[in-house]
Amino acid sequence: MSDLVRIRAARQEEYEVLVELAIRAYQEYSSEFSEEGWLRYQESIRSAICEPSEVTKLVAVLHDALVGLVLLYPPYEVEIHGHLLRNDYPEFRFLAVDPARRNCGAGARLIEACESLAAEMGFARLSLHTTNMMKTAKQMYERRGFERYPSIDFELSPGVMVLGFIKELPVTAGV
Repeated sequence: MSDLVRIRAARQEEYEVLVELAIRAYQEYSSEFSEEGWLRYQESIRSAICEPSEVTKLVAVLHDALVGLVLLYPPYEVEIHGHLLRNDYPEFRFLAVDPARRNCGAGARLIEACESLAAEMGFARLSLHTTNMMKTAKQMYERRGFERYPSIDFELSPGVMVLGFIKELPVTAGV
């Protein structure tokens, strides 16, 4: 079925639908957060998708229905809880597939698109962050060749570690 999944840039008029899709996809983790924490997480999803930025926003489409999304961020430096976090590689975030459409290949196709874009930009690596509570996602990333990259780990809140992963990308001719 993954042959039927198309990847394309998100359109601004789709942003609210994508926010709802992402919240549905991450709903299974809501019990891991306090009520206030879950509301903050939903707001971070909304702002990441809806606010203008240099982020590449990709969607997966199956039979003309939006079934997934991912955000690809350029390298960055950010201060988190008084510590400077620097990532010299593109990073994908908020990979989300509609729970009713899981296992259709959308997640894999979105990751492949991020890998291709990062390589086309001349980067030798692609990074991501996840947490231990996202066990299925973590296993999927490891199966796809992502390895732990602790230099970009950070503590989101007391006791909640966000873990960095990185993948070596194939060398692209002409880059």
